[in-house]
Amino acid sequence: MAAKVSVIMPVYNAAKYLKTSVGSLLAQTYPHLEVLCVDDGSTDGSLAMLQEYASKDKRVRIFQTDHSGAGKARNVALEAASGDYIAFLDADDYVDTTLFEKAVAKADDANADIVIWDLWYYDEHFQRDQYPPQGVLNYNYFEGDDPVFSYKRNPGQIFTSFQNWIWNKMFRRSFLVENNLRFPDLHRTQDLEFTAMALVLAKRITLMPERLSHYRVNSGTSNMDNKDKHPLDFMSAFISLKGRLEQAGIYTEVKQSYVNWALCSSLYNLVTLKQFSTFKSVFVQLKTDGFTKMDIMSNASASYIYVADWYADYRYMQEHEAEDYLMYCMTKYRLAEQRYVGILDQLGDELRTTQAQRDRLSDECNTLHDECNSLSNDCSTLRDECSALRTSRSYRLGNAICNLPHALRSFVQRLTSRR
Repeated sequence: MAAKVSVIMPVYNAAKYLKTSVGSLLAQTYPHLEVLCVDDGSTDGSLAMLQEYASKDKRVRIFQTDHSGAGKARNVALEAASGDYIAFLDADDYVDTTLFEKAVAKADDANADIVIWDLWYYDEHFQRDQYPPQGVLNYNYFEGDDPVFSYKRNPGQIFTSFQNWIWNKMFRRSFLVENNLRFPDLHRTQDLEFTAMALVLAKRITLMPERLSHYRVNSGTSNMDNKDKHPLDFMSAFISLKGRLEQAGIYTEVKQSYVNWALCSSLYNLVTLKQFSTFKSVFVQLKTDGFTKMDIMSNASASYIYVADWYADYRYMQEHEAEDYLMYCMTKYRLAEQRYVGILDQLGDELRTTQAQRDRLSDECNTLHDECNSLSNDCSTLRDECSALRTSRSYRLGNAICNLPHALRSFVQRLTSRR
């Protein structure tokens, strides 16, 4: 059977993760897929590992680009994809082995253009799925009697609810082709325009609440860990997206969601930079014309911005310089750290109380277990004594004596009946 799902994975110096990422695809319970790996000029042996996978499993196909970025790499694979559905995976992430069995069934049943599922953050430092425990995406704004919807169900929440990740979504390939959806030539945030336009152009979107993707954090290898090299790409991506939305005649409907997501992303990208010189240049660029070009300047108000902290941070930026804002962020994070330490202390006390209760219950269970064993031994002893009694001479003699009156009565009745 031909591949029904084409999974596209750009690879750049990800050799240490390929066993997990590619392995999670080849171990899928749904077998009808192809894995399109695009090596983007790796120098760590990634290509050789991919070639070994391809030699052992014909579902793996390899393409090469000359370190042109993940966007171009994905476009190369999109042109070669043959599946009915397209999915994406970053080379340092992985997915549950049942993902595509569930996603294909969901897409076929709903005739969906896009299927969206939730995810875990996999913390590289702790080597486990760590947070957030309640899930990442917000499905509440799009719940309804009909499990299939479009952005029109809640235009003001379409971007803020589902984010611009591509690796927790599966797209119908014909839908991508009809709308000419491709990735822009950016080193970072290439997925914003692709995903956001798909979300507003799709007529049929459906959801899976399960957490089936595992997004690796704190690894030092993802684009999010290397933002300082291309710090303004996120701004270029949002400005380009705004133009596409205006061109499609959709911008007015989704404007509030766009503005909120643009502000949230701007604040996040700014405070996660690692060098102060980069931080200051992005800070200045945002204040100079970035916020204006992203329509934040003309719309930001306490009632328009969904999260009070976003608006407070934005106002502080407008009224202060980069150094002041950095100190403001440090103070805010120290206060947050103190709150979290307090919460951890409280949780520690609750844990110790729970452990004490557990130990007490364990002791009680052990005592009850010992009592049960003692009673069981007593019962066994009684059974043995009863068995011995039934086989003794005295028991047999006593039983015979007890039966004698009955036997005499029967004898007398027989004599009487003969007269």
